[in-house]
Amino acid sequence: MLDTIAVDIVFAIADFLPAAGDCCNLRAACRHLRDALAPLVFRSVRATNLDQDRAAIAALVAAQGHHFQHVRFQCMLHGERYDDDCSDASSEGGDDIVNSEGPTFVPTDILLGLLATNMHALTLEFIADDNFEPKDYYWVVVENRFMGSAYISYETESAKDVAAAERRWEWRRVMADTWRAVALNTRIRSLTIRSLPPIITTTWHRPEWASFVDQIEHLSIGMWGACYNPTQRYSIETDGYQDFLTVGLQNSFFNHAEGLVSFVFVSSPCGTYGGDNQVSGTPFTLLPSDMPRLRRLRLQNCFFDAALLDFLQAHTPTLESIHLIDFMAASNALNWARGTTDENLTWAGFFDGIASAKPLLLTDFRLTMRKVSMNEVATTFQDSSDGLQILHAMEQKLAEDEAFPLFYYGYLSNQNGCIIRQAADKIVRSFRNGEDLASYERLMAIVRANKEGSISCRNK
Repeated sequence: MLDTIAVDIVFAIADFLPAAGDCCNLRAACRHLRDALAPLVFRSVRATNLDQDRAAIAALVAAQGHHFQHVRFQCMLHGERYDDDCSDASSEGGDDIVNSEGPTFVPTDILLGLLATNMHALTLEFIADDNFEPKDYYWVVVENRFMGSAYISYETESAKDVAAAERRWEWRRVMADTWRAVALNTRIRSLTIRSLPPIITTTWHRPEWASFVDQIEHLSIGMWGACYNPTQRYSIETDGYQDFLTVGLQNSFFNHAEGLVSFVFVSSPCGTYGGDNQVSGTPFTLLPSDMPRLRRLRLQNCFFDAALLDFLQAHTPTLESIHLIDFMAASNALNWARGTTDENLTWAGFFDGIASAKPLLLTDFRLTMRKVSMNEVATTFQDSSDGLQILHAMEQKLAEDEAFPLFYYGYLSNQNGCIIRQAADKIVRSFRNGEDLASYERLMAIVRANKEGSISCRNK
């Protein structure tokens, strides 16, 4: 009976199965269902570079590789493995992928797309082992697996330094070989990078890498970041990390992303991106000419600044969606501490700047912020009758509308690079003068009008 069910009916049944494993169980019922469901079961697979998985991965690719559409590659990095007898350290890197017979390898059959001929989406996740660094450094693991060691980006590296490191250290060689294989895959259109180490590779200087980035339509980058002992200093304080956020990202990704339609960037809380006039920190390096086809943008754990506003204004002819998560305006408190009078961009200036560029296609603008602590605000203003009145008004607004926006201000500590959120002081003052909220509502009125116009056009 099961052998006679049409394939389209089998697919319809599979769509209603609640768990991913249910499809595998159904596939085991008979040969007909096994063959019919193979495209669904194997359209998304996971692979590693561990030698213990080598045989299983090779067999899977050979048998089912033509069904792969999305591959999640977990790249394990072993920090203590190195070669004392590495060859010519001044070399700029070889042309061949090493793919050695050691504890780790690069699954080139998948990454190159030789047998996975239908693969169009790739997720790269870099994971370090427990012995990655010297004992006086330690790991920080936070949401979405953004983890790492500030030690690896302590200094900037020249092209010769990068090539020498890739020959000496196994984890650097594995990263280079992985990127080299990926760069030669002409079918990938969606690339997600999790825990991207702030390390330049020789592959990114090759012409095939520029061509690869140009073909990507959907790019998501989650940065690796950490703090280190004994001073609890954060990645953003290191020269190598700052160089990567500025020169590295611009030269290796942003500058080549001609075909990009959707871009997601998640900054590590230990290496926050953006912000003008910060002692430790890196302003956005997105240029108005980057990503000319961009329609959807999502940024997280960042400060906005003038460079980001310039980028958004230049892209109003194409931008349809902007989603900002845990964003902050850079506070002037640090400037006061330095004795300077530089004015940073306020939330009101940011919203008005976007609105002034006439974003006719923008139908989705979202702010997702961490919830403010009313206890923190109350403690700060408990001796001020005016402050308590503002507090009660804020509480009433939040009770009426859980999505009511509260606009955060903050800065990076000049002691260790950590984020200092001025929640109580700045949020209350922003709420009291109303300028930030008024500008936000003006922008949202434009967004709503665009959305209603778009719906009207579709209904005609």
